Amino acid sequence: MCPYICHLLYLLTRPKDVRMFRIHRVLNLQNRVGVQPHITGLLSIYRLYYPNMGALVSGRRKVFFKEDKAWSSTIRKIQAKAERIARLPTSVQPLHTAVAKHKRKRLRLDLAPPLQSCATENLSQDNYFPSKGSVKLELIHSFADLVNNVDRLEMPMQVSALLKHPQLQHLLLISRDKLLTTRLSLWIYHTLSEELLKGESENDAVYNLLNMLVTFTDFIQEGVPAVQAILFLYLSKWNGKDYRSPILHLITRLRIIPFPELHDYVLEPLRQLFIAAGVSFKCQILHTLIELLKNYILFEWPRCQYGTTTEISSQLLDFCSVFKGKSYADLSPLDTIKGLFSYIDDITVLGMLLEGDNALYMHFALDFMEETLSLAQSSDVRFFTVWSSFVIHRALFSSNAVALSRVCSIICQYNAVCKLLRQRDKSREAELLDHVTSLNCYVLDICDTLWRYKAFRCRDDSRGRTMIFHLVSSDLLRRTEVQQANEAFALQHHPALAGYVLGFLRDNVQVPSGEAKTPQHIRRGRIKLLEYLRDKKLDGIVEFICTFMKSMTNSSLSSMTAADRTAFQMTVPSAAGDA
Repeated sequence: MCPYICHLLYLLTRPKDVRMFRIHRVLNLQNRVGVQPHITGLLSIYRLYYPNMGALVSGRRKVFFKEDKAWSSTIRKIQAKAERIARLPTSVQPLHTAVAKHKRKRLRLDLAPPLQSCATENLSQDNYFPSKGSVKLELIHSFADLVNNVDRLEMPMQVSALLKHPQLQHLLLISRDKLLTTRLSLWIYHTLSEELLKGESENDAVYNLLNMLVTFTDFIQEGVPAVQAILFLYLSKWNGKDYRSPILHLITRLRIIPFPELHDYVLEPLRQLFIAAGVSFKCQILHTLIELLKNYILFEWPRCQYGTTTEISSQLLDFCSVFKGKSYADLSPLDTIKGLFSYIDDITVLGMLLEGDNALYMHFALDFMEETLSLAQSSDVRFFTVWSSFVIHRALFSSNAVALSRVCSIICQYNAVCKLLRQRDKSREAELLDHVTSLNCYVLDICDTLWRYKAFRCRDDSRGRTMIFHLVSSDLLRRTEVQQANEAFALQHHPALAGYVLGFLRDNVQVPSGEAKTPQHIRRGRIKLLEYLRDKKLDGIVEFICTFMKSMTNSSLSSMTAADRTAFQMTVPSAAGDA
């Protein structure tokens, strides 16, 4: 008779009938006779009404009892007569009815459950139930309501509902209730396992859930370990198309792990997609890796420092992190950050080789350099190593004027950062020696190319060697049959500035009648050309010349008025050295 009694109790049970003593009785019966479908079915209705009571049964819902419409109808009539209600609330109807089945299909379009308090009338005083005087979540409509009732709020029946509720996310941050974060992590892992890993194609429900997780991780400014574990499994089979935007965004919030694991689980799958992708997807992947580097330096590095410095810091770490992730005894955060920096540098060069001088990709590659300088200037993490010179010289010889201006501006920022790091910590002078050597070579290369008409002349003197040009032999230049190759990329001859030079000749250069205007007419008036480029928002070129060609600039500007000279040198920093 046990199966029939369990079936009858399954149909009769209402939320207010759920009591701890009843649950204990059923669990004791299950311990004696073992796991039976009818007992599991009865426990499932208990867990449906009160998920916060724990994992009574497995998460996957099943049909445990054969449906008997006549029996169900009779029971509902008796309940309606006894309590003067027409039917059970929609949100707690048993899943065995036809109406409930229809609702379940509709709810699957939104995987996160709706917000619903677990407070009902005549609840027991067990720890599983809210205390007297609690405020239902449905009454919270603003941040002010949250502040006024923060000490009397009760968490929802299904904690995953807070993904839809921004006010509850504030409550999660200040509560520090490990049970809540554990329940949320279990729900996220189970739902993503079922819907993302086992799903066959992209669907709106999973897309909406991933977007909610993106918003949630941005709010708490850290990654969720359950999401990270799913991403490690999903990236190995990801086609790069499904859920692209939220997947890439979630990658930027990954927690710091040993670099070999990061390479195997994240970087290698992305590299395989990177090689076969179009230029737009390449830019998205590169941007994702840059944001991941920023996350490691700005957020994950301080957490690691808190957790490894002192015993008190390990307790402080609980206040700096909402979720407790996997601990690594041999984790070296600096090695991971340096490894990621080197990897991004390598994949940037790889993309340049695959895409040539694509303007869009080149700007993302220069973004990496600008972000690196900004991070090196604002943080104390010693991750910054010398870039590959390939991107610098590729931008210098490109046909894109904006890229040329940006690379000149980057070299000026590089100079400022090196000076700042040396002033901030005198012990880093030996470490910065490679940066200073690299900076000097870049300055020589760009000055010789844009200003001195010595682009491909070998230089090996006390001021340093160039990065690439000393490898170009005179025989190689002769075989190219390019006339005056050393002047081909000078300021007035540079292919990227051809349109600007023509406009400057048309508006500012006067020649005798019958004589054609050529870039040679600008050779003695390059300062006016710099003013023209400044007006066209190519400030990087002007900034570079005024920073590293100080002696020439001062003498050339001597004929200008004081006001004009000030306007010309607007935001240009003082020179760091004479090229």
